[in-house]
Amino acid sequence: MAAIAVVAALHWAAIKFSERSYALRVLVYGKPELLIRDGKANRRHLKHADLSMDMLRSLLREHDIGDIRQVKYAYLEPDGKLGIVRQGVRGSKR
Repeated sequence: MAAIAVVAALHWAAIKFSERSYALRVLVYGKPELLIRDGKANRRHLKHADLSMDMLRSLLREHDIGDIRQVKYAYLEPDGKLGIVRQGVRGSKR
C-alpha cells in the first residue's frame, strides 16, 4: 500500500513540476518529432521515430491527405498522434 502511495506522489510531483519547467516536461513527456517540412519527409527523424515512408503515407491517409506535398508540417507528438499543418490554400484573384 505504501508503494502505491509513493508512486502516486511521484507522479503528482512530476506533473506539477513539469508544468513549470520546460526541460522537465521534455524529460518526462518527450517532445514532438518533425517528420515533414514543406512537403518533404525528414528521413532522419522518421528513422528515429521508427517509421517507414509507407507507414507515414498510411498515417497521412488517415487524415485525408493523399500527397505528402499537401503538408506544410507534420509532427509525431509525444503521445503518438500525428499533428499536421496543411499547406496554405492560395487565395483567388478578385
